[in-house]
Amino acid sequence: MKTEPQHIWLPELGYFVVATPGSFVSEEGKPTSVNFALYKAWEGEHGITFDGCPPSSEYGECDPVVSGYIKWDGCSNWTFDDCVHFCERDDPLKLATAMAACHDHANEMFGEFC
Repeated sequence: MKTEPQHIWLPELGYFVVATPGSFVSEEGKPTSVNFALYKAWEGEHGITFDGCPPSSEYGECDPVVSGYIKWDGCSNWTFDDCVHFCERDDPLKLATAMAACHDHANEMFGEFC
């Protein structure tokens, strides 16, 4: 079972996702949730650049657009810490698609430890 953060780069959506097994555990001691943090990002001359941060910043130095967790049963809870700004019509769809990708990734992770 992987316990270190997993990085998911979704360049077509403009999001960098960090996934970690959650602190909720089953009777067998296996995680029953996966935590996610989604960062608005793009590829630049310094590698992946995170929105609102200097070009050479790491994701941990920036605030995610949304964070939350997905439980073993598919239910999820998400927190938007601040106003989410969209410049184009499809931007909300890209965020929703990135959040849906988190559900897909959670299913893969649950296969590892459920």
